[in-house]
Amino acid sequence: MKASTKRTLLSFLAIVAGLYGLLAIQFAGVGEGILEENHPEVQQVRDLMSPAQFTLLDSYAVTGNMSGDIERGFRASITGITSAELESNGAFQRGDSLAASVENAVDFVLENFGNEESNWVPGPESVKTSDFYLYPMSIDAQNQYIDSARLVIVSPVNQSLYYFWLKF
Repeated sequence: MKASTKRTLLSFLAIVAGLYGLLAIQFAGVGEGILEENHPEVQQVRDLMSPAQFTLLDSYAVTGNMSGDIERGFRASITGITSAELESNGAFQRGDSLAASVENAVDFVLENFGNEESNWVPGPESVKTSDFYLYPMSIDAQNQYIDSARLVIVSPVNQSLYYFWLKF
């Protein structure tokens, strides 16, 4: 076998091995996980709700996704916030009087979020009541199709807070 053919073959094998190694590293981090108290998104929502206090109860996150999809969320108990404070805030919308874009985002997120273990996720119809207040952190759409939404959902009556970020 010629020396140039050997070099070409070895180069090809090195590239194949490198790509295989890269895929193995990427897929090793794929899976379901949780969000911890010190996660930046938990801290961001904590800062948003300050001076109210909340305690993280449940969370769900898909990690290492090669397609760029995002699926993260958590549930927390919250104290020190009232319906009147949320209504006067101006950034929150009451669940039974949502703007159409926010209502569509609620449907998108709550109908597609999680798996069997995330049974703590409320249904869209229960959120669209006067017991819930929503803060749309971001809603991204292509024409009329929502492909990403970040929502904070608060129920002062139930002393609960939910955060979701879903992107497909």
